[in-house]
Order: sequence, then C-alpha cells, then structure tokens
Amino acid sequence: MKTKFHKIALLCIAFIGMASVLNAQTKPTTPAYNPFTAGNLSLTADGGDLNDGGGVVDGSYHKYIIPGDQNFGTSKSTFVWYVQGGELGTYDAGTGTWTAATGTAVTGSGKSKEYTAEDGTVTIGGTDYKNWSEVWVKWDNASEGYIAVYEVSPNMCIVDDQIIGYKVSKLNAVEAWFAQATSEACSGDDVSFEIGLSIDPDGGSEDSYYPLTVSYTEDGTAKTVTITKDKVSVDAPYIFNLDKVPGFTVADVNADEKHTFVLTGVTDKNGAVGTITGGKEQHEITIHHLPQTGAMVQN
Repeated sequence: MKTKFHKIALLCIAFIGMASVLNAQTKPTTPAYNPFTAGNLSLTADGGDLNDGGGVVDGSYHKYIIPGDQNFGTSKSTFVWYVQGGELGTYDAGTGTWTAATGTAVTGSGKSKEYTAEDGTVTIGGTDYKNWSEVWVKWDNASEGYIAVYEVSPNMCIVDDQIIGYKVSKLNAVEAWFAQATSEACSGDDVSFEIGLSIDPDGGSEDSYYPLTVSYTEDGTAKTVTITKDKVSVDAPYIFNLDKVPGFTVADVNADEKHTFVLTGVTDKNGAVGTITGGKEQHEITIHHLPQTGAMVQN
C-alpha cells in the first residue's frame, strides 16, 4: 500500500484585526445565512477563501484555533464553525477519548455549529489573544476535507460572504506487520525483531505520522513501544528493530523453547488508528539451549 505524507501541526487560523474590515460590506446575520458555498470552499489560488492545509490522516484528530476581533472589550463574539469530510467535537489526547459535538446542523455538504468565544486568553506565536475559539476535528475517510469559520460580532455583524479555513487532502493510516514470521536465538542472547511499516513520504514528510505507538503481546502479556522517526530505516518499506527485548533463558537447559509476539495495534501521533497486516501479526522465536559440554578428561 502506498501512502503519501504531508507535515501536520497544530493549525492556528489567523483572524486578527477584523475590526479594520468591518465596514459598509457588513450586515446583520440571518438564520438562512450560509457562506460555506462551493466557491468559498475552494482554495484562494482558485478564487476561494481557503488555504491549503496539506494532508491529514484518516481517523486523526486535529485542533483548530482562531482569535477573533480584539476590540470588543469584555464582549464575546460568536464563531460559526463548519466541517466537511470530518466531525466536530473534543478530543482528550491523554486518554484518547473523542466526544462528538452535539447540536450540529446540516449545512450544505457538511455540518456547522455556533460556539461562543472561550473565556480567558490563548497564546499563539508568543502573543496572547482574548475573544477566541477552538474546535477539534476528527477527519474521516473522505478523499478531501474542509474546515472553515466566520465570526459574528456581539452586535450580530459579519463580513459578508467571507470565511477563513483550510482545505485538506486525506492520507491513509499507517500499517504495520512483522517482517519475519520466525527467528532463532541462543539462550541468554538479546533478541531483535523487525517491524515493517507502510510509510512512503511521496512528496511529503514522515512527520505527519511519528511518533507511532505500537501495541503487542509477549507470550500473552500486553506491551507497547514508541517508534520515532530516527529509529526507522530510511528506505521503504520502513523497518523498525524491536531490539529492547531482553534475552530469554531456557527453563530446561536440555531443550529449546518458543516465545510468541503478536502485534495488536498501531496509532500515529494524532490518534489515527492504523491497521495490522493480516497473516503477519505474529512472530515466533525459538530459543536454543546452550551446549551442555562435559568435563575434559586428560589421559
């Protein structure tokens, strides 16, 4: 499977100084107002309002932040967020918990929801902003996606027919497998297994995925290992050496024994759950007992 890469980072949408453009082009909002049209959702290079957000991995979670007008004092704006090819909600990266937003409205080919500006301030690029909003998006397996927003002032004014956001392309989630089904080692030796990864940065960057978290069992005991970019070979298929496995000592010095490793999951840095290649999820290592050499006899 061939996978393309693009660099993914926390995307902060610049939306500063709106007061300078609130002029005769503004108007009060109405319930039927919808600027999320096909024309506006195209890239700026094509006459639309969106920037190119690069690639996002199917099933990944990304946070989008926008500072609104800074001249409203303690008053708060309303931000209308729109997503297509994904889902609005909140994500707890610590627990991996996703909570879908409630109260979204079908808007054109996507969904939208109004959010009142957050309390306090947010720091973007070393500058603190008040009157700001943020959302999380879980991107699904559509071929492309859109995330956009517009601001409504406390007096219900807007910049007519203007949105800000990104158009993104979709990347396949990572796939992992054991490069070999079996291996052998001598009793007491440290052992190493190769884990293959379907990562091919065709015109992009592996940073979209790393670090990866790989889950596996060792003789039924669950374990995890973190795979960073610098620990992986530079040529596809990418190979990670699971070389931190302690040496096994055979219980019976007169016999060999086997140990089984099974891959159970792989997740990228943005929470996208990858796949384990069927038929290549298990590795069995045979540990050979050391020779039981007898005592030397001198005649």
